[in-house]
Amino acid sequence: VRPNPNWAVSLRPRRYARRDLEPGVLHYLLMPPVPAIGHVFHWIFDYVTPFMTWLEERADKEPVRPIVNGRLTEFQRRTLDFLVAHYGLLKPVGVGADEAAFVPRIATSVLEPFAPRAMQAPTGLKALEALAHYLSAGMAAPSARRRIYISRNDAKLRRVANEAELSPLLAERGFETVILKGMPIADQVRLFIEAEGVVAPHGAGLAHIAWMRPGAKVVEFFPGANGPLGAPKNATANFWIISNQRGLDYAAYEASPQTSRHDLFEIPAGLMQSALVEHFPRDHWDRTDFSIRSQFAN
Repeated sequence: VRPNPNWAVSLRPRRYARRDLEPGVLHYLLMPPVPAIGHVFHWIFDYVTPFMTWLEERADKEPVRPIVNGRLTEFQRRTLDFLVAHYGLLKPVGVGADEAAFVPRIATSVLEPFAPRAMQAPTGLKALEALAHYLSAGMAAPSARRRIYISRNDAKLRRVANEAELSPLLAERGFETVILKGMPIADQVRLFIEAEGVVAPHGAGLAHIAWMRPGAKVVEFFPGANGPLGAPKNATANFWIISNQRGLDYAAYEASPQTSRHDLFEIPAGLMQSALVEHFPRDHWDRTDFSIRSQFAN
């Protein structure tokens, strides 16, 4: 996915307190490097999905004890509760940032760049459905047809400068604008289970497309790469790959170039309008109108 060193090989030397974990027990390393602890995308797809694949497919059902970070986010805690209950795991052991754990028998998945995103196993991706049901407390209505625009105006990177200009266009197509930060995990997951379509600038919030039903639409906007500040940071194809793996209808658009080192950019109103008409028609007239205009354009 990205041919750079991963976080683990970039860690600086420091003093650690040695900690010997329980001998004779098979442990599994489910411990993201500190910079990734709060990152929903990496937690789901670099750690949880490979772990569930292994648990689903292993022939030997020997009990497993996960090794986790000593300090966890709410999302990690909820996920671990599911994993322990669903797979009969032993109680996870937390390791602090200042500790070095030694264990005789351990298993783990290998992180990028050695495990390409496109090699996610279908077994683990299928198991995400049970996790979604648990995280949403079983309260989601899969037959709902919500349309969601994910705002990043609370974030440091990739904020959309002209979001106020776009709001009427989105509302006209039935979109509700949401900021995920601060929203309870159950509500976040429920939102995406119930969504028939999501529009968003590139960002970690799109990790929740993992819960969307097959055929749902995902429209992602990136800052343009041709401005004076060059290409945006961390502009990956991850959500296109995951959409294909989950059977989602994905489209991407390049918007205006970034105007700050934090990838502040604008989505031209005309571009947003065209994308909404193409992917989210209000009625039969919109479908016909867009089809005619597309033929003329070609």
